[in-house]
Amino acid sequence: MSDGNVSWVPNSQYGPTVNLYQTNKPRIPVDHVVQVVQASEPKVDSNHPEFVDVTFAVYGTNGQLVDDQTEVFAHSTDSNVTFYNADSNDTQGNYTVKEGYSWYTVNGLVTFVIQSDISNISSIPISLYSGSKLIYDSNISPPLLPSNVASLSSLNLSGITLDQTMSGSVYAYTATVPNSVSVTTTTYSTAESH
Repeated sequence: MSDGNVSWVPNSQYGPTVNLYQTNKPRIPVDHVVQVVQASEPKVDSNHPEFVDVTFAVYGTNGQLVDDQTEVFAHSTDSNVTFYNADSNDTQGNYTVKEGYSWYTVNGLVTFVIQSDISNISSIPISLYSGSKLIYDSNISPPLLPSNVASLSSLNLSGITLDQTMSGSVYAYTATVPNSVSVTTTTYSTAESH
């Protein structure tokens, strides 16, 4: 469901028909998503070893994890990508879906169960949407940033020279650090105020 501002998955009841109840509506719309990368993520699904669990942290426009059952739609441009239907209430027997799957957040996190082995999961093209808003695309580098992030106009590290020229459109830098430098101070200024 969507009210044009936030999208959510209502409580549902299955039977001869599916009944949806307008509950668990989030208060804040989605702003951006960050893939959860920890020692245990992504991981092989314990119930379906041919699938991998990929978890994303979903943040609202207030900069906090979203609340209630915020809807997130995962889509792959690869027509062979299969998602596992994680809805335990769906007893209709449709347990896999090709190319895309919609699910909801629990405590700000949403997990998609994708058919792959752990070594190939990062190469699968995945885009995430909240309603019609693109909030994540694995093919975009750098990733989509929060709307309240300002670009840099200057960046300096004391005693260290960056290997690249500082630019507001560059999000990663490298530098060679002399042996004499054990501590550095970073100073920066932003092009916009947020």
